[in-house]
Amino acid sequence: MSVTLYESVKSRGFEISTDSSSFTGEFLAVGSDDHEAVYAAVLQQTPLSFFGLYRKSASCKPRGGPYWDVSVGYASIPASEALGQQDSGSEQPPPDSPQPDDSLKSGFSFTTSGGTQHITQSLQTISSTGRTPVGGVGPPTTPPDYKQAIGVTRDSVEGVDIISRTNEFSREIHRGAVTLRYLNTLFKLTGTVNIAPFYGRAPGEVLYLGADGQFGTGEGWSITHKWGVSPNKVNIKISDEITVPAKYGWEYLWVAYTEQYTGGRKVRIPMAAYVERVYEYGDLSGLEIGT
Repeated sequence: MSVTLYESVKSRGFEISTDSSSFTGEFLAVGSDDHEAVYAAVLQQTPLSFFGLYRKSASCKPRGGPYWDVSVGYASIPASEALGQQDSGSEQPPPDSPQPDDSLKSGFSFTTSGGTQHITQSLQTISSTGRTPVGGVGPPTTPPDYKQAIGVTRDSVEGVDIISRTNEFSREIHRGAVTLRYLNTLFKLTGTVNIAPFYGRAPGEVLYLGADGQFGTGEGWSITHKWGVSPNKVNIKISDEITVPAKYGWEYLWVAYTEQYTGGRKVRIPMAAYVERVYEYGDLSGLEIGT
């Protein structure tokens, strides 16, 4: 059962002298008859330091049932000697990596809302309809074959914005300590794509979007990591004449066009397709949250 501390009206008595200073917090703990649970709640719900003084002692006396009288003492002692210091800054083992069939629990959040993507080539031209002669006499004119290009004008290919599949997810991790070395690692990995399999995704599919971190007294660091996912693809058909053999998820595919005369008209058609690498690769195991 969870334990909640309520501060007493007798709390916050203090003593100041030239030799040392002290401060005492008085609380009522409610919620459990387990002394270990009460002690853990005291460390979590009272600050490690107060007015430059550090937590030196904690006294918990049972009233009966789930009620406890709690007294927390603060004194002018070195921070390294503070009560509960290990709980707020000790290194914690890295969390396990989720397996494909594992039930995701606390710490995970995600969105699969579609993002907008601009395309200039369709997957398939379903139909093309020419102009019917004036008076309806004779067959319709044959429209130009633009090779699945969309929105072709005299000078350009305008394309269209469509909803594309996107997958962003995050995970909140609790970590005892964050060093400048680890912070620098997060900075270097932000904006990189996984060079090795990560959380069930193949190399090239996961883009690390960065992390937000916050330190809580008595709780250590809470860090939320964020990623975007884009699947790898093979045999991407641009037109009947052009098929791209493969593209990693976060590589960029674009199409170049040329002009040719068809039926006495100049039209723009795909000439070549290019796959560009626009993100660096990174080893996401450096996040120390499993792979």
